[in-house]
Amino acid sequence: MNPPTRQWRLYADGVQQVRAAQRQALTQQQAKNVPELAFWEDHLGMRIDGAGVADHLKITFTHLSEPDVESWFVVSMAKRDYEGTLRMRLLAVSVSSLTVGCSRTMPTTPG
Repeated sequence: MNPPTRQWRLYADGVQQVRAAQRQALTQQQAKNVPELAFWEDHLGMRIDGAGVADHLKITFTHLSEPDVESWFVVSMAKRDYEGTLRMRLLAVSVSSLTVGCSRTMPTTPG
C-alpha cells in the first residue's frame, strides 16, 4: 500500500465514523422529539402538524372556550422571515340577539 492510498483510507474511515456518529445522534434526538412534542401540545392547547406543503407548519388550537370554534394558522418557513395565515371558523350568532343587545344600550328617542 503506497502512502497516498493509506492516507485516503484513513480519511475515508474518519468520514464514515463521523457520519455514523451523526446518524446515532439524530436517532437519539428523534426518540426525544415525540414525547416532548406531545407535552408541549397538551400544555399549550394546540396541535402541530405538517400543512401538506414543504416548509409549512399548521398549528391548530385545541382548547378553546367554545368547542365548536376552530382556529389555526399556517406558518411558512421557506424564507428567513416567516409568514403566516390565520384561519378561524366562528360560531353562528343570531342577528336578532345582536340587535336586541344594541337596542338596550342606545336611546330610542332623541334627547
